Amino acid sequence: MINPPALTYTRHQPDVRPLATVAAGVGASIFSEEAYAQLLAPLKVRVETSDAISGAPRSSEAWAAGVDGRIYLRPVGGARCPWYRDLLAAPWAAVRVDGVRIPVRALPVTDPERVRKVNEALLARYGYHPAISRLLERSSVAATVELEPLQRAHSLR
Repeated sequence: MINPPALTYTRHQPDVRPLATVAAGVGASIFSEEAYAQLLAPLKVRVETSDAISGAPRSSEAWAAGVDGRIYLRPVGGARCPWYRDLLAAPWAAVRVDGVRIPVRALPVTDPERVRKVNEALLARYGYHPAISRLLERSSVAATVELEPLQRAHSLR
């Protein structure tokens, strides 16, 4: 039996189209109501990335917040967080909840108003949790990403 060649990341972006809904006047895709609720049901979501150095698959837990139908992830430790470094190198990933895998593209969040709303959503969702203070540290806030759902994304094998 012949083994398939190893997958490597290239800077070429695959042909992708946003799922379901597009926010009127904004142009950014958002999750369906079902997927949105499913992603926010557990305490954390599982994010699947490719290691930024080796390309090996990585599966990590991530803190998630929902704002206006969009899902945001925030890493504890900011740029030191492995899954965040992976997304900087290759923004194509997937989130997995209850066995359902949703391909996504991660987009950095730099707009101060959106960052404020994500902070509020994280406080509302995790305010009781000991990690909340670390999620609100400057380094973590600077590493906030929005997940854009896709129909197709890079393979994570």
